[in-house]
Amino acid sequence: MARTQRGAGRSRLAAAAGAVTALLGLSVVAMPAAQAAGSVTAGIHALTPGAADLTAFGQAFSAARTLAAKDVGAVRPGSAREVQDSATGTTWAVAGFVPAASASAQVKDSFQDGAAKQLFERAADGTWTVVPTAGPVGCADSVPSSVRDALGLDSADCSAGIARPSAATKAAAAKAATSDEALGAQIADIALGQVGVATTPAETSFGGVDCDPYSTLVAAFSPNSDGCGPDQTHTVENQNEAWCSDFAKWAWTKAGVTEDLNTLNAGSVSFYTWALAQGQTPVADSGTPEPGDAVVFFPPGTISATTYADHVGIVASVNADGTVNLVDGDFLGSTGITVEYDQNLNLTSWASSVWSTGEQWVLVSPPSGAQQAASSAAIVAPTNATAGADVDFAAVAAEPGGSIAQEYWTFGDGRDNNVTGAHVSHVFQRPGLYTVTLTVTSNLDTVSFRTWNVGVGANGSAVSSVPSNDVWYTTVPVEQYLFTASSGGDLAVDSWDGASWLQQTVPGSAAAGSSVTGLTYSDGDAGYATVPHAFYQASGGGLGETYSGVNGWTSLSLPGQPAADSAVAATAADPVSGIKPTLNVTPSLYFFDANGALNQTTEANGWWSSAAISAVATKSPQALAAASTGGLTAAQDVFYLDTHGRLSEATNLTGSWVNLPVPTGKLGVAAGTTLAAASTSAQQVDVFFTDAAGKLAVADSSLPGIWSVHELSATPAGSALTASNYLTASGSTADEVSYLTSSGATAVTTWDGKQGQTTALPGTATSIAAVSGNVVPGMPQQVFLDNAGQLGVDSAATAGAWSYADLPSTPTTYPGTVLLYAATPADDAGALAAAEYAGLADSQVTTNFQIAWGATLSGNYLVIAVGQAAVTALYDNPCGWANPSADDPGSTPFAEVTRPLNLTLTNLYLDAAASNAAQTPQRAADMAYFAVHGALPAGATLPTVAYPGHTCLGASS
Repeated sequence: MARTQRGAGRSRLAAAAGAVTALLGLSVVAMPAAQAAGSVTAGIHALTPGAADLTAFGQAFSAARTLAAKDVGAVRPGSAREVQDSATGTTWAVAGFVPAASASAQVKDSFQDGAAKQLFERAADGTWTVVPTAGPVGCADSVPSSVRDALGLDSADCSAGIARPSAATKAAAAKAATSDEALGAQIADIALGQVGVATTPAETSFGGVDCDPYSTLVAAFSPNSDGCGPDQTHTVENQNEAWCSDFAKWAWTKAGVTEDLNTLNAGSVSFYTWALAQGQTPVADSGTPEPGDAVVFFPPGTISATTYADHVGIVASVNADGTVNLVDGDFLGSTGITVEYDQNLNLTSWASSVWSTGEQWVLVSPPSGAQQAASSAAIVAPTNATAGADVDFAAVAAEPGGSIAQEYWTFGDGRDNNVTGAHVSHVFQRPGLYTVTLTVTSNLDTVSFRTWNVGVGANGSAVSSVPSNDVWYTTVPVEQYLFTASSGGDLAVDSWDGASWLQQTVPGSAAAGSSVTGLTYSDGDAGYATVPHAFYQASGGGLGETYSGVNGWTSLSLPGQPAADSAVAATAADPVSGIKPTLNVTPSLYFFDANGALNQTTEANGWWSSAAISAVATKSPQALAAASTGGLTAAQDVFYLDTHGRLSEATNLTGSWVNLPVPTGKLGVAAGTTLAAASTSAQQVDVFFTDAAGKLAVADSSLPGIWSVHELSATPAGSALTASNYLTASGSTADEVSYLTSSGATAVTTWDGKQGQTTALPGTATSIAAVSGNVVPGMPQQVFLDNAGQLGVDSAATAGAWSYADLPSTPTTYPGTVLLYAATPADDAGALAAAEYAGLADSQVTTNFQIAWGATLSGNYLVIAVGQAAVTALYDNPCGWANPSADDPGSTPFAEVTRPLNLTLTNLYLDAAASNAAQTPQRAADMAYFAVHGALPAGATLPTVAYPGHTCLGASS
């Protein structure tokens, strides 16, 4: 599934105007008198945005920010301005938005810190589009300065954040820290010391990820690091979250504030809530700021502990004229999203220029009394682990004069995995560097934080499981990629979007008979997003790599010359040194050259290199397997057969390779066996082989050089062994090895370290393409089969029966990517008629909500929702139907487009519901025809659209 990576998220196409004003919660806002009419600058005339304009602004804004349209609330009073160049007819506008009251806390927080203001442009007779801006909206180079002035955009924003606090400023703050206002001055000093700390990856707009270290340091709402890189200042993996409040909380914590810190979270309003709990009575636009104060900014209207706030900053100092100098976390300036130093500010006028007229501010003071000492706390855990294996964590904590009330853990790989307890375990699903955060709360309501970095390695597999970030605060793994090479060598990928499979040709050409292996990891070349990588013997010799990067699918030639009949194995290692961006993940490939010598090709510091490994040569280059282990004996292990056909291991424990025999005793090793390896715990590695009696056997080890060998009852024949680990019904991990029997049937044998159990699977094949290494609760076990070119999959739920299904055997071609979705029998009939009219197959009509969801999510289909029930289901899911993303009822990541299109879309679908329900079949037929032919039927006029509602209609299938 070719998806262009953009940090943690994926690129979206701007939605066309269409959602009604009432549904978006947008209202027509009167223009200020000075802007109401007349010429502002020669040829530039002020206009009053109408309802259609406001609707279009909201739709374009939601698409640019990757938000569901229903999460966008009202236009901020006084923020919407519109001007037109009379010479060209081009119109520009600026508008700010507040989140909808029904939006989740995480989504509301994503509007903070200036992220809710956008600049729009419309060519003569065109539609409104977002103006790309590297920096604040007033800094768009493509917009004439006369237009920016007419729109009231502050050019001072363009240089904001460039100035750094002087040495004298820092010295004054440090000196003040010894005065009676020591706490406030110390907060100011700490905040000033962070000025310039930026997101990783660097972002120049709020349309991408927003990855900061402070959310990690204080265990924020959404500890999700996918798409985020490391921060070397704080030695943590960054997290994707709006972070002005997390930064302010961290600064207060570092200065010694301990009281009721759990009240503070990623929402700026939480500082106001904290103030009320401490007996403070903040009054809007009132009070005398002091160093260390938190300044919370609110839109016009009533201020309360439950209303939305725009931002919170820290007062660094107060000038003689009453203006203040602020340190603002998560602010967009000319250098990107950083901790910014803003000087000489009149709070009222500055707030109005950043957000809109009438913006309010309140002051929240840090505690005035002595603070109870925070808990002492430490984490005991390994620094290395293996994907798919349990990792144990222990908290050692104590509170002076009190007791520990709670230990709360976040793991950096998705917010659904947070747990409490002094002793916990966690399974990391993919390789990478993760920062685990421990929050210790005492019975005295003091809070302390500790972090622990874990480097997670993994084994290679031709199938990759990738988390979906289309709902930005979750990492539900609904996307899978299976790499295969055609008989002609062209590389193809079958992708699963949570509902259906799609095959595409991707760059790269494999040598005849070459197998494909892969690794899934967070890649700096993909904006730190977790993406699939395929590795294979290239048709021109050497090694090839194909991966999904920032510019789509990319193919590279790698160093190394495998023998024609050599297997290629892969591991990903992630040491704690992965805190350096160039060492975030270290992928390695293993193969035999033409002389039977073992070789390694690896990437380090962004460069690939190849070298021989000091190991005994082999006469069986097809017998090769690799595994990564963690814990105290973190290593890369490569298994092969020596020149005498004996099982051997090359292991890299301390940076150099050591050769060790793997004793098989009286079992021996069958000639021509293949090898497969997997791990079920940090230090446990299992290698599977066929013994001299033709039986499946396993050698397992939890300490280097110490092996236990077991013969299992199965009898593999006719294909390579393929191993992986999987999640058992009890939540523990175990190994499974897949193979074909002599009849060509598929079988799988599970091994839990004590006993094996063999299950016959329904599929038949000529070879096994891959086994899913996806260790995720609720995700099925999967064995992918190749039956003379026909791909298929045997799959089973964690405790369910196995079933077989064919996969696409040829690349899907357009218009095969059009999918019509209906949610009632009548609309299904209309969708089938529309498909026939457009020349589409009946199979391109579905009544299954999960299939429609997955197709809309994937970006590989043009989904046409036929009828009010289908349009509403994808827009709001008011029925609460189950979906592949496990998203909450009454919520989806999707928005609708009302005009016909003929290109695939991500997170957008076409609205084929007519306001007159009797005309829905005609609207569906016309939109389907346009999707296939690129134009409406001759003389056709689209019936008026019906917009999504919020009432449960239809059925999920």
